[in-house]
Amino acid sequence: MMPLNEIQRKIYKMGQDAAIHPSRLILRTGSSGDGVPYIDISNGTYDYVIAERGVEFSRRITNDLDEFLYYFLDGVISMLSFEYEFAHRKNSEYLINVAFDKKVELMSLISKSWGIRTYEEIKHL
Repeated sequence: MMPLNEIQRKIYKMGQDAAIHPSRLILRTGSSGDGVPYIDISNGTYDYVIAERGVEFSRRITNDLDEFLYYFLDGVISMLSFEYEFAHRKNSEYLINVAFDKKVELMSLISKSWGIRTYEEIKHL
């Protein structure tokens, strides 16, 4: 298992490739109670956990650090993509494709294969 400080360093580097501000890339190590995802490596796996007010809503478990990094950055980039869509909305119309296109673009800046994977996931929604 990679130490947490090295995982954080890797996240910052990957985020830099997509021009994501470091404040958006902070890896939490426990629940803050407000639904912000965190990492749990207590079982020898990389768990991407979302919990709010003591209730766990999601736990994605993997042995593969790259897969965990995908989960983490997918969450960050999803939020950024919808913020981008909202900021570029015209006449209050909701254009979800703007957000999806931005998400694919940003994921592709980090990894071509992540961009393809994101596109495929969106295509099947």
